[in-house]
Order: sequence, then C-alpha cells, then structure tokens
Amino acid sequence: MTCRLEWQGWDKINASKYADSSIMIMVDELLEMGASRGRLRAKMAGGAQMFSFISSDTLNIGKRNSDAARATLRGENIPLLAEDVGGIRGRTVTFNPANGVYRIQKGNEISSI
Repeated sequence: MTCRLEWQGWDKINASKYADSSIMIMVDELLEMGASRGRLRAKMAGGAQMFSFISSDTLNIGKRNSDAARATLRGENIPLLAEDVGGIRGRTVTFNPANGVYRIQKGNEISSI
C-alpha cells in the first residue's frame, strides 16, 4: 500500500514533521500492519505556547497544531478519547499500547489520560 502523502508528492520524513500529515502517515502504517480502521482511537497531548511573549493566535503554533490534529482525526473518523493540550509548559509523553495508558509529564507534574 502506498502512503496517501506519497500520492500527493510528499516525502514521509518531511511530512512527519506536521500534525496533520503525521497522523495520516501513522494511520496508513497501522492499516498496513493489519489494524482495523474501525478500532482506531486517539489521545493527544501538546500544543503548548512555548513562547509566552507571543500574543498573536496566528503565531501560536501549538494551538494551530492541536486544531490541525483534531481536524485530521475528524476527517479520518478516529474518535479523540482524551486530550491535554495548550498552556505554556512543554510535555513529555509515553504511551503503553498494552493498557492504553497515555502518561504525560509537565515538569514535576505527572498525569495520565
């Protein structure tokens, strides 16, 4: 199966740098590995405004990425089960596919969704 982005002339390495196209790449690769599209679910974290001196929504890349991810998931008909987005602190995330736990660390604060 050829990735939809390759059909559109994108290369996967550069396309994986963006929220919307990286979701499409991931969906294509999961389907290639035998995943059932109807069983796909999503959780997401991120979208912080890392540069608090920027007040323009246009320059708020974190919000734009979160919005793009939500729109792409809707377009792929993948339910978004939970999210932890926005704010001004970066996150480190880990995902355990065995139990579906998505662990989020913001500084010393740790939570799961």
